[in-house]
Amino acid sequence: MKIDDSDEHTPGWKFNYWEMKGVPLRLEIGPRDIRSNQVMIVRRDDGKKKAINELDVITCVEETLDDIQRNIREKAEIF
Repeated sequence: MKIDDSDEHTPGWKFNYWEMKGVPLRLEIGPRDIRSNQVMIVRRDDGKKKAINELDVITCVEETLDDIQRNIREKAEIF
């Protein structure tokens, strides 16, 4: 796991940088998320964003990564 907490670049630049590196799942935690006790997760394979409760992060990340793996495998088999 990598945490990009640098102030050198904008969030959009960082999102693009890590997507180009192939990171399958991005967790976004901003000031509003902290106040709401939530985390935004963004899938690379379909771009869907989802807000989850901070207490459910581990379970949701595991399930989402499994789903991404399954989705990529199905697309590869069809191809």
